[in-house]
Parts: sequence; structure tokens; C-alpha cells
Amino acid sequence: MTRSRTRQAAASHPNPLAFPVKVSTAEVERAVARGRRLQHEALRAAFARAFAFLKASPRQRGSGFYRKHQTH
Repeated sequence: MTRSRTRQAAASHPNPLAFPVKVSTAEVERAVARGRRLQHEALRAAFARAFAFLKASPRQRGSGFYRKHQTH
């Protein structure tokens, strides 16, 4: 994929906003979708970790909370 001269200049320039670079709507939408997907995957991973943590037996978890606070 060849980058336009403007884009190359913008990439190497300290202030990329100095160059008006035309970006297609499709490109923006793709980037947004990708960001959303990444965010979604991160959330799913975080929840999976949390649930694995909750489902693990206290002994596996090694918190010692249940052993210390057992009522029976």
C-alpha cells in the first residue's frame, strides 16, 4: 500500500495536524470497529478472569479468608 506524500509528511512531522489528510469514511469506520472489538475482547477477558477467580475454590485462590473466617 502506497502512502500519499501528504501522509508521509504528516507521519514524520512533529505536528501531524498541520497537514490536512483526507481519510475515507470507510477507513474511519474500520478503525472504530476495530477499537470497539478490541475493547470488547478486553472486557470479555477481564470478566473471564474475574469469574475464574470467583469460581476457584478458596484453597486454589489462596486467600485464606474462608479458613480464617469459618463459622463452623
